[in-house]
Amino acid sequence: MSKKMLYAIFGLLLALFPLASTASARLPIHLQLAPAEIEMGLSYQGVDLTISGKIPSNSEVLVRVTGKPEHQKLKKKGRALGLLWMNMGAVSIDNVPSVYLLYPSAALAEIEKNQPEQWRRLGMGFEALRDRVQILPADEDKEKIFGEFVKLKEDADLYGIERGAVHYQENGEGLKSFSCVAPLPSDLVPGEYTVEAMAVKDGTIAARGTTGITAAEIGVTAALASLAFNHGTLYGVLAVLVALMAGLFTGVVFNGSKGAH
Repeated sequence: MSKKMLYAIFGLLLALFPLASTASARLPIHLQLAPAEIEMGLSYQGVDLTISGKIPSNSEVLVRVTGKPEHQKLKKKGRALGLLWMNMGAVSIDNVPSVYLLYPSAALAEIEKNQPEQWRRLGMGFEALRDRVQILPADEDKEKIFGEFVKLKEDADLYGIERGAVHYQENGEGLKSFSCVAPLPSDLVPGEYTVEAMAVKDGTIAARGTTGITAAEIGVTAALASLAFNHGTLYGVLAVLVALMAGLFTGVVFNGSKGAH
Protein backbone atom coordinates (compact mmCIF):
# COMPACT_ATOMS: atom_id res chain seq x y z
CA MET A 1 0.00 0.00 0.00
CA SER A 2 1.40 3.39 -1.02
CA LYS A 3 2.12 6.22 1.40
CA LYS A 4 -0.54 8.38 -0.29
CA MET A 5 -3.15 5.71 0.39
CA LEU A 6 -2.09 5.43 4.05
CA TYR A 7 -2.27 9.21 4.50
CA ALA A 8 -5.74 9.23 2.90
CA ILE A 9 -7.02 6.52 5.27
CA PHE A 10 -5.45 8.26 8.29
CA GLY A 11 -7.06 11.57 7.29
CA LEU A 12 -10.45 9.89 6.89
CA LEU A 13 -10.20 8.37 10.38
CA LEU A 14 -9.33 11.77 11.85
CA ALA A 15 -12.33 13.31 10.11
CA LEU A 16 -14.69 10.62 11.40
CA PHE A 17 -13.40 10.69 15.00
CA PRO A 18 -15.09 13.99 16.00
CA LEU A 19 -18.34 12.78 14.44
CA ALA A 20 -18.18 9.58 16.46
CA SER A 21 -17.48 11.55 19.65
CA THR A 22 -20.42 13.86 18.99
CA ALA A 23 -22.73 10.94 18.28
CA SER A 24 -21.70 9.17 21.49
CA ALA A 25 -22.35 12.34 23.47
CA ARG A 26 -25.90 12.42 22.11
CA LEU A 27 -26.68 8.83 23.01
CA PRO A 28 -29.67 8.60 25.37
CA ILE A 29 -29.13 7.92 29.05
CA HIS A 30 -30.55 4.55 30.02
CA LEU A 31 -32.28 4.78 33.38
CA GLN A 32 -32.96 2.11 35.98
CA LEU A 33 -35.68 2.62 38.58
CA ALA A 34 -36.22 0.82 41.88
CA PRO A 35 -38.99 0.06 42.55
CA ALA A 36 -40.20 -0.30 38.98
CA GLU A 37 -43.76 0.53 40.05
CA ILE A 38 -45.18 2.45 43.03
CA GLU A 39 -47.73 0.34 44.92
CA MET A 40 -50.16 2.38 46.99
CA GLY A 41 -51.89 0.25 49.60
CA LEU A 42 -53.46 1.10 52.94
CA SER A 43 -50.02 1.47 54.52
CA TYR A 44 -48.59 3.72 51.80
CA GLN A 45 -46.78 6.69 53.37
CA GLY A 46 -44.56 7.64 50.47
CA VAL A 47 -41.67 5.79 48.86
CA ASP A 48 -37.98 6.34 48.10
CA LEU A 49 -37.44 5.98 44.35
CA THR A 50 -33.86 5.14 43.37
CA ILE A 51 -32.86 6.42 39.92
CA SER A 52 -29.55 5.36 38.39
CA GLY A 53 -27.71 5.43 35.09
CA LYS A 54 -24.48 6.48 33.35
CA ILE A 55 -23.42 9.82 31.90
CA PRO A 56 -20.21 11.16 30.28
CA SER A 57 -17.58 11.67 32.98
CA ASN A 58 -17.07 15.34 32.00
CA SER A 59 -20.73 16.28 32.64
CA GLU A 60 -23.07 16.75 35.59
CA VAL A 61 -26.48 15.17 36.07
CA LEU A 62 -29.84 16.71 36.88
CA VAL A 63 -32.70 14.35 37.75
CA ARG A 64 -36.32 15.46 37.43
CA VAL A 65 -39.60 13.77 38.40
CA THR A 66 -42.77 15.34 36.99
CA GLY A 67 -46.48 14.64 36.89
CA LYS A 68 -48.89 15.35 34.06
CA PRO A 69 -49.88 18.98 33.34
CA GLU A 70 -53.11 19.99 35.03
CA HIS A 71 -55.47 22.88 35.63
CA GLN A 72 -55.48 24.39 39.13
CA LYS A 73 -57.97 26.84 40.60
CA LEU A 74 -57.08 28.93 43.65
CA LYS A 75 -59.23 31.13 45.89
CA LYS A 76 -58.01 34.65 46.58
CA LYS A 77 -58.28 35.85 50.17
CA GLY A 78 -58.57 39.48 51.17
CA ARG A 79 -60.03 41.89 53.72
CA ALA A 80 -63.56 43.03 52.99
CA LEU A 81 -63.94 46.69 54.02
CA GLY A 82 -60.60 46.33 55.78
CA LEU A 83 -62.15 44.13 58.48
CA LEU A 84 -62.97 40.50 57.61
CA TRP A 85 -60.88 37.98 55.72
CA MET A 86 -62.95 36.33 53.00
CA ASN A 87 -62.82 35.00 49.44
CA MET A 88 -62.21 37.83 46.97
CA GLY A 89 -62.38 35.87 43.73
CA ALA A 90 -60.46 33.06 42.05
CA VAL A 91 -57.50 32.59 39.75
CA SER A 92 -56.71 29.66 37.47
CA ILE A 93 -53.29 28.25 36.63
CA ASP A 94 -52.91 26.13 33.50
CA ASN A 95 -50.12 23.89 32.24
CA VAL A 96 -48.62 23.19 35.66
CA PRO A 97 -47.32 19.69 36.47
CA SER A 98 -48.97 17.93 39.39
CA VAL A 99 -45.48 17.01 40.63
CA TYR A 100 -42.20 18.88 40.02
CA LEU A 101 -39.19 17.52 41.89
CA LEU A 102 -35.60 18.38 40.96
CA TYR A 103 -32.42 16.66 42.14
CA PRO A 104 -29.31 18.50 40.87
CA SER A 105 -25.77 17.30 41.46
CA ALA A 106 -23.63 19.34 43.87
CA ALA A 107 -22.00 21.25 40.98
CA LEU A 108 -25.36 22.11 39.40
CA ALA A 109 -26.72 23.13 42.80
CA GLU A 110 -23.92 25.72 42.93
CA ILE A 111 -24.99 27.04 39.53
CA GLU A 112 -28.58 27.23 40.74
CA LYS A 113 -27.46 29.20 43.78
CA ASN A 114 -24.83 31.51 42.27
CA GLN A 115 -25.64 31.73 38.55
CA PRO A 116 -29.43 32.01 38.31
CA GLU A 117 -29.45 33.14 34.67
CA GLN A 118 -27.43 30.14 33.51
CA TRP A 119 -29.70 27.89 35.57
CA ARG A 120 -32.75 29.46 33.99
CA ARG A 121 -31.35 28.99 30.48
CA LEU A 122 -31.29 25.25 31.16
CA GLY A 123 -35.08 25.43 31.40
CA MET A 124 -35.10 24.12 34.96
CA GLY A 125 -36.28 25.48 38.27
CA PHE A 126 -39.42 27.26 39.35
CA GLU A 127 -38.57 30.46 37.45
CA ALA A 128 -38.41 28.58 34.13
CA LEU A 129 -41.62 26.76 35.02
CA ARG A 130 -43.33 30.07 35.80
CA ASP A 131 -42.52 31.31 32.28
CA ARG A 132 -44.46 28.37 30.79
CA VAL A 133 -47.65 28.50 32.85
CA GLN A 134 -50.73 30.55 32.07
CA ILE A 135 -52.48 32.47 34.86
CA LEU A 136 -55.95 33.96 34.43
CA PRO A 137 -57.26 36.63 34.78
CA ALA A 138 -54.36 38.07 32.80
CA ASP A 139 -54.15 41.21 34.93
CA GLU A 140 -53.17 39.24 38.05
CA ASP A 141 -49.67 39.51 39.50
CA LYS A 142 -48.26 36.36 37.88
CA GLU A 143 -45.11 36.23 39.99
CA LYS A 144 -47.00 36.57 43.27
CA ILE A 145 -49.74 34.07 42.36
CA PHE A 146 -47.26 31.51 41.10
CA GLY A 147 -45.11 31.96 44.23
CA GLU A 148 -48.09 31.21 46.47
CA PHE A 149 -48.97 28.20 44.34
CA VAL A 150 -45.43 26.81 44.66
CA LYS A 151 -45.56 27.25 48.47
CA LEU A 152 -48.75 25.16 48.61
CA LYS A 153 -47.13 22.44 46.53
CA GLU A 154 -43.93 22.54 48.59
CA ASP A 155 -45.94 22.11 51.80
CA ALA A 156 -47.35 18.89 50.33
CA ASP A 157 -43.83 17.80 49.21
CA LEU A 158 -45.07 17.70 45.60
CA TYR A 159 -42.70 20.47 44.46
CA GLY A 160 -39.12 20.92 45.57
CA ILE A 161 -35.42 21.08 44.77
CA GLU A 162 -33.31 18.68 46.82
CA ARG A 163 -29.57 19.20 46.71
CA GLY A 164 -27.07 16.51 47.58
CA ALA A 165 -29.23 13.56 46.51
CA VAL A 166 -26.97 12.62 43.57
CA HIS A 167 -23.89 10.41 44.06
CA TYR A 168 -21.27 9.42 41.47
CA GLN A 169 -18.99 6.48 40.85
CA GLU A 170 -16.32 6.51 38.12
CA ASN A 171 -16.57 3.69 35.57
CA GLY A 172 -13.74 4.44 33.20
CA GLU A 173 -14.24 4.51 29.42
CA GLY A 174 -15.29 8.15 29.69
CA LEU A 175 -18.39 7.38 31.75
CA LYS A 176 -19.49 7.63 35.37
CA SER A 177 -22.44 6.10 37.15
CA PHE A 178 -24.90 8.20 39.08
CA SER A 179 -27.49 7.27 41.67
CA CYS A 180 -30.23 9.47 43.10
CA VAL A 181 -32.76 8.67 45.83
CA ALA A 182 -35.96 10.66 45.21
CA PRO A 183 -38.43 10.63 48.14
CA LEU A 184 -41.96 10.62 46.70
CA PRO A 185 -44.60 11.94 49.12
CA SER A 186 -47.66 10.36 50.69
CA ASP A 187 -49.86 12.90 48.84
CA LEU A 188 -48.91 11.36 45.50
CA VAL A 189 -52.02 10.41 43.52
CA PRO A 190 -52.31 7.32 41.30
CA GLY A 191 -51.20 7.92 37.73
CA GLU A 192 -48.27 8.11 35.34
CA TYR A 193 -45.12 10.06 36.19
CA THR A 194 -42.08 10.98 34.10
CA VAL A 195 -38.51 10.46 35.30
CA GLU A 196 -35.73 12.27 33.44
CA ALA A 197 -31.97 12.53 33.74
CA MET A 198 -30.04 15.23 31.89
CA ALA A 199 -26.28 15.33 31.45
CA VAL A 200 -25.23 18.99 31.55
CA LYS A 201 -21.92 20.12 30.06
CA ASP A 202 -20.75 23.71 29.57
CA GLY A 203 -24.17 25.09 30.42
CA THR A 204 -26.09 22.97 27.91
CA ILE A 205 -27.85 19.61 28.00
CA ALA A 206 -25.55 17.15 26.22
CA ALA A 207 -27.55 13.95 26.77
CA ARG A 208 -30.94 13.03 28.13
CA GLY A 209 -32.80 9.94 29.29
CA THR A 210 -36.52 9.62 29.95
CA THR A 211 -38.68 6.84 31.32
CA GLY A 212 -42.01 6.52 33.07
CA ILE A 213 -43.27 5.05 36.31
CA THR A 214 -46.80 4.17 37.39
CA ALA A 215 -48.29 4.80 40.81
CA ALA A 216 -51.14 2.32 41.27
CA GLU A 217 -53.51 1.51 44.09
CA ILE A 218 -53.47 -2.11 45.27
CA GLY A 219 -55.46 -4.34 47.59
CA VAL A 220 -58.25 -2.81 49.66
CA THR A 221 -57.37 0.70 48.46
CA ALA A 222 -57.84 -0.33 44.82
CA ALA A 223 -61.10 -2.12 45.62
CA LEU A 224 -62.54 0.92 47.40
CA ALA A 225 -61.49 3.25 44.57
CA SER A 226 -63.09 0.95 41.99
CA LEU A 227 -66.28 0.79 44.05
CA ALA A 228 -66.43 4.57 44.41
CA PHE A 229 -65.94 5.25 40.69
CA ASN A 230 -67.91 2.38 39.19
CA HIS A 231 -70.65 1.82 41.78
CA GLY A 232 -71.17 5.20 43.41
CA THR A 233 -74.60 4.44 44.91
CA LEU A 234 -73.46 1.22 46.56
CA TYR A 235 -70.32 2.96 47.83
CA GLY A 236 -72.45 5.71 49.38
CA VAL A 237 -74.77 3.20 51.10
CA LEU A 238 -71.79 1.26 52.50
CA ALA A 239 -70.17 4.49 53.73
CA VAL A 240 -73.34 5.40 55.63
CA LEU A 241 -73.58 1.91 57.15
CA VAL A 242 -69.94 2.02 58.26
CA ALA A 243 -70.48 5.45 59.84
CA LEU A 244 -73.59 4.19 61.70
CA MET A 245 -71.78 1.09 62.96
CA ALA A 246 -68.83 3.21 64.11
CA GLY A 247 -71.23 5.52 65.98
CA LEU A 248 -73.01 2.62 67.66
CA PHE A 249 -69.73 1.01 68.65
CA THR A 250 -68.46 4.28 70.12
CA GLY A 251 -71.72 4.73 72.10
CA VAL A 252 -71.50 1.22 73.54
CA VAL A 253 -67.88 1.69 74.58
CA PHE A 254 -68.50 5.03 76.32
CA ASN A 255 -71.71 3.87 78.00
CA GLY A 256 -69.92 0.79 79.28
CA SER A 257 -67.06 2.85 80.66
CA LYS A 258 -69.52 5.12 82.57
CA GLY A 259 -71.23 2.10 84.11
CA ALA A 260 -67.94 0.72 85.35
CA HIS A 261 -67.46 3.81 87.51
